[in-house]
Amino acid sequence: MSERNCIPGVELKPCPFCDGKAVLKAVRHVPNGYEYTPMCTVKSCAGRLAKKWLHKQDAIEAWNRRGTNAEH
Repeated sequence: MSERNCIPGVELKPCPFCDGKAVLKAVRHVPNGYEYTPMCTVKSCAGRLAKKWLHKQDAIEAWNRRGTNAEH
């Protein structure tokens, strides 16, 4: 996965589908800034399909609310 548009220094839990590394990306400009999407870095993982949020903190909190495989 390209590190382009990844926001450094963000703490995200591992992917709940594959336990892979997750990153937060600024994905596109909107009138007042960017939209943010947390996603898994594993190319074949379902965690790569992600929703977009207007606020960075909302995206981080939504991703981190999801459990890891070890918690199921």
